[in-house]
Amino acid sequence: MWYQKYLAELRPDSAREQAVIADIRPRVAALLKPGKVDVSIVAIAHNEAERILACIHSLACVVTDLSVEIIVVSNASEDRTLELAQACGVIALNQPLKGVGHARQAGLERARGIYHLCADGDSFYPPDYVEIMVRHLRKPGVVGVSAPCSFFADGRLSSTELYWYEWLRDVSVFLRSRNRPELATYGASFGFVTEIGQRIGWRTDFRLGEDGYMAVQLKKFGRVVVIMDRKARIRTTARTLDRDGSLGAMVAKRIRREFARIKVYLTHQQDYDDTPSNMLPPSS
Repeated sequence: MWYQKYLAELRPDSAREQAVIADIRPRVAALLKPGKVDVSIVAIAHNEAERILACIHSLACVVTDLSVEIIVVSNASEDRTLELAQACGVIALNQPLKGVGHARQAGLERARGIYHLCADGDSFYPPDYVEIMVRHLRKPGVVGVSAPCSFFADGRLSSTELYWYEWLRDVSVFLRSRNRPELATYGASFGFVTEIGQRIGWRTDFRLGEDGYMAVQLKKFGRVVVIMDRKARIRTTARTLDRDGSLGAMVAKRIRREFARIKVYLTHQQDYDDTPSNMLPPSS
């Protein structure tokens, strides 16, 4: 599988680290061609020193003739995340204000590309990621795109358990995407027209859901589509799933949630109310 080499690069020792950086640097330089920038890829990371090299390596290995800049935003990291990003030759930024929205906004303000692709520092990106995302963004009336993710087994759940969870989740994503693409949008694999995104801006006062908010606002300018093409499917950490317990408990929780809002999938909605528990304190 395309992502196996990146799994081997997690938590690298010193020698492996230097070898990976040596391979990344010329690839990053070759992606950014003279003249205009077609695509800005903005990867955000908080204390991802064990994973950031593998993430950047996967982005540097995308196959495209487009001119691509890679921006990595270290969000108040206390480890070597920023140092490693700088060593790779990407545009490395430090955002001391904690929060996903703050990190994404810092990258958006720096971005020069016509198209803006989001990435997360704990994820791997397939070779065709840029080409597929941009191809859909170039379709008439489309201003935003997202693609589902799969997981690599770095937590408690096995690869087999993750496979079945993903299959059930993909059904839900497909149903949501028809009328409410904002409920099927993933910030780790999300793209939009940069100029429109810069006009909207990321919400920096959310704990979670900044991606859904951006998708809702993008709908005012055109269509947001969810791409089910498996060649665009990223691989990300399964750590966040561990808090829900066993596979059975995790699936049961999500089935209850999806049935509770099944009617939502049959309707459109343009505006949503903020949830007080999801708001960050003003000082954050």
